[in-house]
Amino acid sequence: MKFQIFILFIIVSFPVFTQNFYYDDISSLEYQYLEQGMGLPFKSFPYTANEFQSYLDRIDPASLSKTGKIFNDLTGERLKKDYIYSEPEGFKFDTGIDVILEGFYHKNLTNNFDFSVQDYIWQYGFEERHPLFEIPLEADILDILYVKTVISAKEEHMTVNSPTEATASENNSNVFDFDSPAVDIHVPYEAIASLEGEHWTIQLGRDNLSWGNGQTGNLVLSDYSDFYDYLMVNTWWHNFKFSTVYIVMDEYSPRDDREGDYEDGVTGSDGIPDNIGYQAFIGHRFDLRFFKRLNFAFVEAVTYMGEPFLIHDLNSLMAYHNWTIPEKANSLMCFELEYIPWKYFYLYGQLAMDEAATKYEEEGDGGGGQSTWAWLAGLKGAYPLGPGYIHGDFEFVHTDPYLYHRRRPPYFYNVRKIWSVVTDSEEYIIKPIGHETGPDAELWHVEVGYDWSDLLRANLSYDYLVQGETTIDTYYDRLVRLEYPVGIVETVSVIHLGLESHLFKFFSAGLDFYYIHTSNFSHVEGQTSEDLEIAGFIKFSL
Repeated sequence: MKFQIFILFIIVSFPVFTQNFYYDDISSLEYQYLEQGMGLPFKSFPYTANEFQSYLDRIDPASLSKTGKIFNDLTGERLKKDYIYSEPEGFKFDTGIDVILEGFYHKNLTNNFDFSVQDYIWQYGFEERHPLFEIPLEADILDILYVKTVISAKEEHMTVNSPTEATASENNSNVFDFDSPAVDIHVPYEAIASLEGEHWTIQLGRDNLSWGNGQTGNLVLSDYSDFYDYLMVNTWWHNFKFSTVYIVMDEYSPRDDREGDYEDGVTGSDGIPDNIGYQAFIGHRFDLRFFKRLNFAFVEAVTYMGEPFLIHDLNSLMAYHNWTIPEKANSLMCFELEYIPWKYFYLYGQLAMDEAATKYEEEGDGGGGQSTWAWLAGLKGAYPLGPGYIHGDFEFVHTDPYLYHRRRPPYFYNVRKIWSVVTDSEEYIIKPIGHETGPDAELWHVEVGYDWSDLLRANLSYDYLVQGETTIDTYYDRLVRLEYPVGIVETVSVIHLGLESHLFKFFSAGLDFYYIHTSNFSHVEGQTSEDLEIAGFIKFSL
């Protein structure tokens, strides 16, 4: 019956496909910049409407192709928001509702071991899936204060991948079983208040964040997490932007093998503090733009535990590493570069350092342990062709085994504690704050696609992931060197075809196809698996 329901979704949604306007508007803006031989000024997201408008105003429409002019007009129109209610004194309010019907299907094609759906990790996972409905509530007050929250009904994490519930992993639609609804009760995922000026913004609330030019993610701050609870300040100018963010994280200790009783701050037998206490992420980002073709950014961040709020936390110009509190903090820095040699494409890269150790430090009994690095490099291009843009990108990512979890907690992981109605217990949702692959990994990514205004978006991608066994649970010993890759290496090849369109203002839909080949499945030597995933949705907006 579930398969028949899924097929019905596919039949209904086949003629048309949809798009995510937030990221598509960013892509549309970048295409227009590339046509002029320039790079998109600053890649710390999300943009406010004022910031987005300031970047759009820098484009000379007369220099664009016919396609570029169409995209420029559409981008400008989408920035002109119509509110359903307004008062002349300066109050505006808007709301609506999106209803999304979605189906997804997984088929294990071949395997040479005792395959269980409970061990399978979806490619079309929780991050890609849609809620059954969303109701945004937003207001603009005096063109200075913007507030927004989104009420949604979405199935919880354990309906996607659950090691204890086979029925959850076999779920085939986002429509709730009303006899036992597995709805995510930890909403909203978006709830922000933003105080804004012509060149600055102060934001407080919950939303997703992304710092960097990576296509598959960024090394320090990515939007892979479900959301962040944060306070953020941005200021942007023609060739400079500064961002600083304070993110609160749930208390979490990755291993539960401590022995005996310990006082607050005393470490257990595994070196993990017995009382983790308050945890937070603090970061700042400096963006510089040179000659319209070269963008440079420096990012530094620290995760720490201890007092809920110390006065030095407010000093966003501090070198966080120099707090010198390795017993309760981890720091990470990253350099980012983007260069546009000619029109239509650019080269980019990120280099992150968790620890840089001399040979003496690595071989001796001192310093912070072995050097720990990560890097990301790629190229991306777009060219106007017919009514849209053909685009493509190539990216390579490498992360060392101890990246994100060096020394003691808190680590560079966004950990959320939830109450699961599927497992009827507390569960931890653990995701790297940086790149989705986490530590001990290399990823090769290739993608080509075509964007036809609002009508059609098609993407074909190939990903090859080589993943070692190191995780957040791996014990850190500064005297033990770990070289990539660690242990039995799992390799995952994924071919993905995505089709999306927004033919009408009130109606949109999409389809996704995945072919997955896994060697050394779950890091077990010789286990191989081939899998197929198909997903489709239709969306009604009122």
